[in-house]
Amino acid sequence: MEYNTIFFGDVAKIKNGYAFKSKEFQEKGIPVIKIKNIISPIVDTKDSQKVSIKTYEKTKGFSLKKNDILISLTGSGVNQMSSAVGKVGRS
Repeated sequence: MEYNTIFFGDVAKIKNGYAFKSKEFQEKGIPVIKIKNIISPIVDTKDSQKVSIKTYEKTKGFSLKKNDILISLTGSGVNQMSSAVGKVGRS
């Protein structure tokens, strides 16, 4: 079988995540997806940490959008595969 090898960056825009400070989290607000929230086959935000609207506005360039692909470099395993496509929104 013959195939071409391409770099991911040649077909998609790569963007690193945002490292929230612990003081930015609060009891209510916009959920933050961490790798622990990806429980195959869903993204579970029920127990996710939250940030204020103000923090969200400051960091909204890091928000997930439909058709985004999440790739984790640490903290995940092969059993944590899931799709966040179409499942992202405010609660």
